[in-house]
Amino acid sequence: MDFDTPSPFFPHLNTNYVPPESEIYKLRNFIQSHQVVIEDINRQIRELEDRRQLHTTVVEQHSALLSPIKRMPPHILSLIFLSCLQDCHFSQGISRHPAVIISHVCQQWRTIALDSPLLWSKMHINVPYTSQPPIVVDESPRTAAPCKPALEQQEKHQLIKYMAVEWISRSAHCPMDITFSCGDSTRNDYVLSYHGKLTWNPLVPDLPQPSPEPVASFLVNLLLSVVGRWKRISFNLGVISLESPLLRLLEASPQDLSQLEDIHIALPLWYVDEIHRGSTPRISLLKAPQLRSLVLNRFLGPDATVPVNYSTLTELYLYDPDDFGGFSASNVLGILKACPNLVQCMVNLEDQARSYAYGFGPPTPWRLPNEKIYLPHLASMAIQGPLPRDFASSFNLPSLRTLSVLYSTMSLQNEEESGFVDWVRNFGDSLTNVSFEHSALTHSALLYALERLPNVVTLSMLDSGRILHHNWPTVEETLSGSAGVSNSLLARLTPPSDADDREDGGQYLCPRLQSFSCRLSHMEFAEHDLLGFIVGRRQPNTGSPLKRVVVKFALPQTMDIMEELECRGIDLEGFSAFMRYYQPFCPPPDPCLELLTPEDRMVADNWAQSNRAEWWWW
Repeated sequence: MDFDTPSPFFPHLNTNYVPPESEIYKLRNFIQSHQVVIEDINRQIRELEDRRQLHTTVVEQHSALLSPIKRMPPHILSLIFLSCLQDCHFSQGISRHPAVIISHVCQQWRTIALDSPLLWSKMHINVPYTSQPPIVVDESPRTAAPCKPALEQQEKHQLIKYMAVEWISRSAHCPMDITFSCGDSTRNDYVLSYHGKLTWNPLVPDLPQPSPEPVASFLVNLLLSVVGRWKRISFNLGVISLESPLLRLLEASPQDLSQLEDIHIALPLWYVDEIHRGSTPRISLLKAPQLRSLVLNRFLGPDATVPVNYSTLTELYLYDPDDFGGFSASNVLGILKACPNLVQCMVNLEDQARSYAYGFGPPTPWRLPNEKIYLPHLASMAIQGPLPRDFASSFNLPSLRTLSVLYSTMSLQNEEESGFVDWVRNFGDSLTNVSFEHSALTHSALLYALERLPNVVTLSMLDSGRILHHNWPTVEETLSGSAGVSNSLLARLTPPSDADDREDGGQYLCPRLQSFSCRLSHMEFAEHDLLGFIVGRRQPNTGSPLKRVVVKFALPQTMDIMEELECRGIDLEGFSAFMRYYQPFCPPPDPCLELLTPEDRMVADNWAQSNRAEWWWW
């Protein structure tokens, strides 16, 4: 059947024609004849599709043989594999390590990975803290046998041991970057009875002890066997007694640590008390001769009897695990004076008022040193905690370019009271990157500081909202004295379209500004104010055009700023903006936050994160 023969019903198509009974049989036969043709065509299509799929498969399989990655030399592939290690935290464990993933792609890649010791030079060992595996006690015969959870835990520990040995073996003789988190297990703390009841039993001398070597002791011995290859270590040691095998890691001899450059050690608070009593083993690890980077808590500072090779340090982070603790200003000065080669530093200053409220002794008076501390190479300084007013005056820092001061005060500070403003007063002309909590300042102090940052390129202003503020605009009456990034302040930061229209002759604040971040926890400026600021900063005649904006609004969204910029014909090449808005309920995690720098994530996230230890360390 084809279309050469016209349909006898063609004149009636698309009309209201009703066929009589005499034509119905003929009409159905005509439809059926074409239906047969359709089914035949469908069959042919399926056959053609099957043939096409066969040819497609052949083409794909043979094209894979021509893939450039197959012809890439092994040494180039090895370099690509090594690049995967950069900026990786491996927080999901060894199984998600790039080396493991790469080695499971194909036989060629596995061979190259196993022949690349550097690929295995970063090792992350995380032993989950658990108590002694539960013991099932059969109360009729006095016997004991491990229950299923205990066997599973033993299997996990055996797997950790095996992978650690294999990892170190594959790293050959390369310097190692080791992250090790492990805690002591409590000994016979719990016994699981035959009836499944968990009961407290501090000592069960007649129960059999596990025969295999405990995982902590095994891993300590393994790590110490390659102590000469330590280059970068991060130890989180959950010790519960002075007899813990984990403490042996702290006793490594400096003579064996010739390659060690970076150290990060976390210890439980009870152990630091033993440090001050002098009853702990000697901590010699921190005297490594090539030490460059150190994360140090206040309990291991100069007040303790712990030797540290401060003179070689170029990066130092002084922190305190307590929410209200930290180093005293005098203690910080003593440490920094011993670090003449510092390039980057972050300190957590003690909040003495809060410490005293918690019963940790009265505040000690702050005194300026007799002479300024000269740190010729220090380029970055980050301070968290209450700043003494004259703290900046204690330093001579000719290379300082980056300053971060984060602290929410209980009372506002003017330009004569603020420690941050004192830093700007002393070093503002040289600063190019500045982060601070503007809500801790009065309006005059904020304006005073911005007027003295003529060369700042990156400016980040935060209102953490943790002490003084709240996201609801109803508290604005209580904030009338605090500095807000108002529309008038944004106008001072915006280049005028016509200098003659301004009384100041066209002058504006921070003329070199290229990156602007601001976190608002109450009503300060609105979207149209930010829009005008961006338009002004993207003018063709602007010597230093704005390149990045990150803002966390305290109000719901009312406009699409990027769309509005495009409508106004603003050149957006090389410009990026990220805005988040107030939401009454906690929103789900935003994957876009991962694309921001750590500092910008602190601005844009739902909660201002004041602890920058992890960002700085990694």
